[in-house]
Amino acid sequence: MTLTVGTNSYVSEANATAYFETRIDSSNWTSATTANKEAALVTATQLIDNNAWIGYAVSSTQALAWPRKEAVYWDNRLQLEITFTSS
Repeated sequence: MTLTVGTNSYVSEANATAYFETRIDSSNWTSATTANKEAALVTATQLIDNNAWIGYAVSSTQALAWPRKEAVYWDNRLQLEITFTSS
C-alpha cells in the first residue's frame, strides 16, 4: 500500500511520528513497521471519512471528506457550537 496524503491519509508518516514523539505510551507507534504505520493512518482516515459530516467538501474533486465548508458541531465540553471554516 502506498500512503498518499490527501488521497488516503490526512497526514504523512513523518507528521504522525512527530505527533507521537510528544505523547506518552506511544510505543505501539514507534515500534510498528512502516507498513503497519501506513495501514494505521489509512484506517484512521477511513474512520474519519465514514462519518456523516455537516457542510460540504471544499472541492468536488477532493478524495477525502476534509477540508469542508460550513461544518458545524456541538462541543459538550465547551458548551458551544463550533464552526469549521476553510479558506
